[in-house]
Amino acid sequence: TAVYCVMIPFIWWIMTKKRPSVMTFAAAGICMAGIGLISLESGFSLGLGDGLTMVGGSFFAFHIVAVTKLSRDRDVLALTVLQFFFAGIYSLAGALIFEKPPTEFSLGVVLNLGYLCVFATAVALLFQNIGQKYLPPTVSSILISLESVFGAVFSFIFGYEAPDLRTIIGFVLIFAAVALAQIGSSEKSE
Repeated sequence: TAVYCVMIPFIWWIMTKKRPSVMTFAAAGICMAGIGLISLESGFSLGLGDGLTMVGGSFFAFHIVAVTKLSRDRDVLALTVLQFFFAGIYSLAGALIFEKPPTEFSLGVVLNLGYLCVFATAVALLFQNIGQKYLPPTVSSILISLESVFGAVFSFIFGYEAPDLRTIIGFVLIFAAVALAQIGSSEKSE
């Protein structure tokens, strides 16, 4: 889904007619390379699922740009509530059409679902929307891409994966992209 890092500068340019800086374009490309090193399997191959994931990343790119554009002079909390309301309606409709209703609930399932809904989704999206109100969308996307870095780091910490040279180089590239994005965002072109 990290294809959004490369797409956002172009979408922002089309929507605002403000050409991003060269540093911003460089940061997006470097970030994408770093994410690829962390995320892709050793064969660097793409399948149907990868293609669908890239389509999802494209929608996420438009989402980031839209939130940045719409939140500048508006209440971020209200925007987030509206996002959840409509996402809930669409998800409920999709679930009613394509899913079987659950037959039983356990306390563990309810607690896990509650945690995911409140902290991993609602609070995280609210903070993301607040940050996007004050940052250019390219910088926001590169900071959001740090999710892959932290996911890999926690995977190492908890012993699910061992760090290798390719992953470490990916980390370095993503952190370099964050630094370049900060430099690029300070230029007037964004």
